[in-house]
Parts: sequence; structure tokens; C-alpha cells
Amino acid sequence: VGIGAALAPSLAQALITASGWRHAYRVMSAAALGIGALAFALIVRAPDGPSVRLPTAPDELKLPASALTGDSLRQALRRRTFWTLLCAATLVAACGLGANIHLSALLSDAGISGSEAARVAGAVGAGILVGRLICGVLLDWLFAPLVGALLLLPGAIGLGLIGFDIARTLPVYE
Repeated sequence: VGIGAALAPSLAQALITASGWRHAYRVMSAAALGIGALAFALIVRAPDGPSVRLPTAPDELKLPASALTGDSLRQALRRRTFWTLLCAATLVAACGLGANIHLSALLSDAGISGSEAARVAGAVGAGILVGRLICGVLLDWLFAPLVGALLLLPGAIGLGLIGFDIARTLPVYE
């Protein structure tokens, strides 16, 4: 996702400039289907015979019963913690994805050219990829809520700058 988010805006803008937005959508959708089909073909393989089968029950995982801890789905659905985490993840994803989807339009409305807006959107995509890698490393060493808060903070500040129209007063626009 990060690599696509980094490259797709500039490619889409070049296609839109060259042949219009309808053609750009057709090409980008064909590319997405082609890349998805290629990934599927490379990753998913047919079993080598009847002896190869994925386990379907916990006892087939060949783990001791003591290793299988945690709540069942029914128990999890009754816990406040589950619903709090689900709501938090949904809100973070909706804010982040919503902002990314509309970033080029917001920048264009602010007077930035389409190609420059695509470059900014590409930089955001590259930042997402780098952020995921850094997050993975930091989660191995630091307290997970701290890592989450530190990595979500810059995005929250950026959204606040856009939402409260503070960004227009920054020297970036000059």
C-alpha cells in the first residue's frame, strides 16, 4: 500500500494531463487488477496433494492446550476493551484514509498545481511506508501505546492545521 500510495498520485496526474481523467481511471484500474492478479498468482499455490491441508481446529495446530489462551469471539464481543479498540481503529483509519483520498483536491483548491499536489500525495504515501517500517521496529522495543501515540501525533497535527485553516498562514504557501 505504501509503495502504491507513493507512486500512484504522480502516475495518475501524468495520465490525467496526457489523456483525461476517464482514461486515467481505466488505466489505473487495469493496473490494480493486473498487480492484484500477479500477487495472487505468486502467493497462492494449489496444495501438492491430499496430504497438504491447513488446520481447521485448534487441536490440529499441534500446540499444547496451555499455549491457546485468550477469549473466544463470543467473549471478546462482550468486552468493553474490544469495542473501544474497534472504535479507535475505525476512527483512525477513517480520518487518515479520508484525508489522504482528498489531499490532492484540498491542495488544488488552495491553488497548488495538480502535478505539485500529486507529488505531495506521493510524499505522504512514502511517509506511510516509512512510518510502518519504523513502527514495526519501535514496537519491538517500546511500550505499544506510546509508539502508537507518537506515530499518530504528526498526522493529527497535520489534519488540525488543515482543518482549522492554519496551514494557509505557514510559509509553505509562499
